[in-house]
Amino acid sequence: MLTRKLGLGLAVSHEGGAGRFQAALPRTRFDFARVSLSRPDLFARRFVTLTAAPLRAAPDASASVITEAPAGTVLEATDVQDTWFVVRHSGGASTYIEGRYVQVLPQRVAAAQRDAQLREGPGLMYESMAQVDLQGEFAVLDRQDRFGQGIWYRLQVGDRAGWVQGDLLQPRFTLPVEHFIAGLSDYRGRRFESAYRELTQFMNTPDVKLKSVNLAVAHQLQGASRLSFQPPLGAVEQPDLSAFSKAIDLTPFDPAAYNLRALARFGATRQLDDVFADLKQSLDLDPENVQARAFVNTLVDVADSGAMALPEVEWLAAFVHLERIRLGPHQLLQTNARAIGPHTDGAGSVMTLENQTATALRLYLVGPVSRIVELSQGQSKALDLAEGKYALAAEFSPDAQGKPPRVRPMYSIQTYEPQTRYALKFYVQWRHRRR
Repeated sequence: MLTRKLGLGLAVSHEGGAGRFQAALPRTRFDFARVSLSRPDLFARRFVTLTAAPLRAAPDASASVITEAPAGTVLEATDVQDTWFVVRHSGGASTYIEGRYVQVLPQRVAAAQRDAQLREGPGLMYESMAQVDLQGEFAVLDRQDRFGQGIWYRLQVGDRAGWVQGDLLQPRFTLPVEHFIAGLSDYRGRRFESAYRELTQFMNTPDVKLKSVNLAVAHQLQGASRLSFQPPLGAVEQPDLSAFSKAIDLTPFDPAAYNLRALARFGATRQLDDVFADLKQSLDLDPENVQARAFVNTLVDVADSGAMALPEVEWLAAFVHLERIRLGPHQLLQTNARAIGPHTDGAGSVMTLENQTATALRLYLVGPVSRIVELSQGQSKALDLAEGKYALAAEFSPDAQGKPPRVRPMYSIQTYEPQTRYALKFYVQWRHRRR
């Protein structure tokens, strides 16, 4: 379980100010298949400290510090308690180090690389000890992140121990899910290249059956990691967004999957037609989706500053007006929509609208079908609607003398069932006070 959500964020500056776009991963809990392993098989492993880290007498942040491990220290865990690794101290006593300070090392790595350089240290600046053929799996002794050169592993190759560039290797953990956890940890720690490799390894593990929701999140994290370390827009012709599309294929009814792809598309390509297509799909699935609404509203603000032009599509215009009403003073749109009989001519619903007020009105619908409907005084109109949940808003026109309407705009969320006829009447009910 994640204690906080992960996702993508994008800040855009323009002449009128700045806009911030966010889309979160849809889940913080992951239900993986259970396996049976002994505790030593599962937890006895090496890890490296990311920063200077205290080793405490108990798994508690207030426990006394026995010693401190400098950054880059390789330690061996014997067990795990909650979020703490148990480490055997030189005196034989158990000490505890919090998981946030460490990076777990894979027990082994696999390679199929001829003429690899085995170096004296973790980086290209170190001398080559030997040129070796790396074929098979090798024990991992240490790991270091080298700025600008990625990850390096210290391996036992025959009777020699030396450093090999991580790009030539594939980590091997005891369980495939450990690659997923390592990818989550790397993404949270902004080690995006490492996260991409771990998640790719997780998804490429043979003979492992994964639930669609878990695999979808892995694709989303992989895609977000790839975007975070690939060259900036303009340096590559076509950013790779396929991971976000694979996640949608696996979870086509998840609005968050469309929000993530919309944000990735906006950040990588600025193709607004595709961005709004994804946002519309998210709002079709859930008209109350907070992230999709915030995304569209921020895009509208950026467009109002003159920084970009919005696509001229009816659903977007309906949404903009509907949000203006929802966020301003309004009253609840009376849910007097009633089913008046079966609709056998098609799979969807038929809505008959009738304006019984003294002025013209305009109705905005956002959902599986999005419309802007004008109704003059006394007018009726029938709409064919797809089944599902809709956000509706209505506002009234000034009267014949130009006076503002006496009725506030209306807003509500309503759900319409398939093969049903509905009637929605707009009227004003005046109540006289007793004197």
